[in-house]
Amino acid sequence: MTSNQSDVNIKRKSIIVISIVLLVVIFVIIGIYKIFFKEYETYTVINGYAEKAVNTDAYIIKNEQVIELSNSNVTVPLIEQDKRIEKNGTIAIYKDSGYQEYLDKINKLDSQIEVLIKDLPYTYSTDLENINNDINKLINNSKKITSYIKMQEYKTKLNELANKKITLIGNLSPSGSKIQELITERKNIENEYKTSSFTIKSNMSGCVSYKIDNLENVADISKILDYKIEDFDKIKESYNNAGLSNFGIKVVDNFLAYIFVKIPNSENNQYIKENNTYDIRLVSKFEDNLKGTLVKTINDNENNIYCIFKINNNIEKLIDVREVDVEIIWKSVSGMSVLNSAINKTENNINYVRVISGGEYIDVPVKVIITSDTVSIVENYTKDELNNLDFNVNALKNNISLYDILMVNY
Repeated sequence: MTSNQSDVNIKRKSIIVISIVLLVVIFVIIGIYKIFFKEYETYTVINGYAEKAVNTDAYIIKNEQVIELSNSNVTVPLIEQDKRIEKNGTIAIYKDSGYQEYLDKINKLDSQIEVLIKDLPYTYSTDLENINNDINKLINNSKKITSYIKMQEYKTKLNELANKKITLIGNLSPSGSKIQELITERKNIENEYKTSSFTIKSNMSGCVSYKIDNLENVADISKILDYKIEDFDKIKESYNNAGLSNFGIKVVDNFLAYIFVKIPNSENNQYIKENNTYDIRLVSKFEDNLKGTLVKTINDNENNIYCIFKINNNIEKLIDVREVDVEIIWKSVSGMSVLNSAINKTENNINYVRVISGGEYIDVPVKVIITSDTVSIVENYTKDELNNLDFNVNALKNNISLYDILMVNY
């Protein structure tokens, strides 16, 4: 090997060594920079809330009474699905031998009234035009319906709109006019038929439903507080195996229902207290909230707890619902909201946050009131509490306030 080749090899090795050393130095510098000059994520303290909640399936037990119907007669509903009715109110009528004659009389009077309206030299009301538009829309939509239950619902709505229209015309017509005379005759015929022996009346007040699922007698609402775990499990199994609804008539009490849930034992148990009232959000079907009073809890042998709530509001939303996805809010607290990742602990397990103030980083102790998955609601310590803390409190700032800037993940 010549001396020139040797010199070239030495230079190459030197370059490699120098390059390696430079890379090491660069990585060391980057590491030092990250340690001493790290750019931290920040968070602004705001007013917020944190909740302790659980999502679960809820099973609804209602006071409902099915009305026995004659199999030999066709039923014509008079009250719209889910609408309220008083005790002894007329829900529907049977199509007896005189039903067609009754319809012919009503239709004849309606035709006469329509003719008189058209002959008038002025428009009665825009409300009348709106009702006519609603009637036409319902008629068009009903042409696509094949379900008997839905057809009856549309028929009931059409009857209600027709009555609303007649009432409006009567209010707008002069007293003693021919229109008023026809309207009075129409009402008399209608009332006479609806009070005949062919009417179907309610034996309790509540909301009307024309959907029967054969689960109406699975639970006895009067015995709920005596039920055991196996009773609730049987109800749950029956509801889970429910089939399709059939046409029928029932009335559901809209002032009382019970909801029961089965949830695993957890840290939330400390908030579960009988006779307390909780918010229950209807998650899967509605956006409404229920207020439920926890009337009974039962612990099983599998580390679960059964909670039975008494409901007195928004039951109209649940008339034909057996099972619904809910979120039960065990506790909700509002106040200064802080990201969980902004809260740290000292060696003595004192919670603190690091506030950026005037270019300085100041550690401030805080009391954590409640924690959710992402945020906590915190409060400041009192002066006496601060004096008793084994914490190096910075004299410049010993509490946090709304809109303070906090360091996160340091």
